[in-house]
Amino acid sequence: MAAKAPDYLPDAEKGIADTVDSWGLAFSDALVRYEARFEGHDDANFVMGMNHGLVKILRNKYWYRGPSRAPEQPEQRVGPFLAAAGAERVGYDELVLHIRESTRGRF
Repeated sequence: MAAKAPDYLPDAEKGIADTVDSWGLAFSDALVRYEARFEGHDDANFVMGMNHGLVKILRNKYWYRGPSRAPEQPEQRVGPFLAAAGAERVGYDELVLHIRESTRGRF
């Protein structure tokens, strides 16, 4: 039996609280990892992240494993992930990862 989801999670997120990610990481561990992205950034409503195109699209924000930074942090170099050869293309995804209490706002 799965542990009870934290009360502060929205209902939709409580519904996935007994799942594991594609690599077998339990939601509770993914939640701890996700919340660590906001440590020391109490005023941040979101963090930015980036992934290259060979990483699958994630089903929820807690499963993102790539680098991230809060808006007030200095810019970071991310990559290089890949290099294109010949006529190939290289893709990447930019992510906005919202903290759980934030509401729709301006970014």
